[in-house]
Amino acid sequence: MRKLGNVTAAYVAGLVDGKGRIHFGFGHIDKRRRESGETYITIRSPSKPVLVHLQSVIGGNIYENPSKGPPFEMRWFWKLGSQDTFMLLSRMARYLRSPINVEKANLLLKNKALITKMGPRTESEKKRLRHLSKTMRTLTKGT
Repeated sequence: MRKLGNVTAAYVAGLVDGKGRIHFGFGHIDKRRRESGETYITIRSPSKPVLVHLQSVIGGNIYENPSKGPPFEMRWFWKLGSQDTFMLLSRMARYLRSPINVEKANLLLKNKALITKMGPRTESEKKRLRHLSKTMRTLTKGT
């Protein structure tokens, strides 16, 4: 991810507030049979060029979202993975306007060290991550 200027960071924050999602989940079992988590940002759009621009500036991947309804429904989404999510959040958090997204961004940034910790986690750390995951789900339901 190249360095984002203020205008680009504000633009991306607007997209996240409008058609995006900030996600953290913990508790699923990975390939090594360990409890693990995932952090990402997604933005959905009917306009693929907007997402291609995001990908060229920030990175991430673009996926087709098959429409099950009318043709005007959103057809594409962009997804940014864990490490890049934290870098993007640190740049754009101050531009977010949705109170829920502001709270989600602040929670993730505050808990970054715990979320990104490599190696085994203590039961206390797992409990904190499960609680954070539940809090994020609760906030998402409020949107």
